Amino acid sequence: MTFHRLGELQLMPQRKSNSKVN
Repeated sequence: MTFHRLGELQLMPQRKSNSKVN
């Protein structure tokens, strides 16, 4: 469960960066 939360936290910033590039 903790891994899932960590993954979402790391994906959150990455997805925001992708949106900025797009």
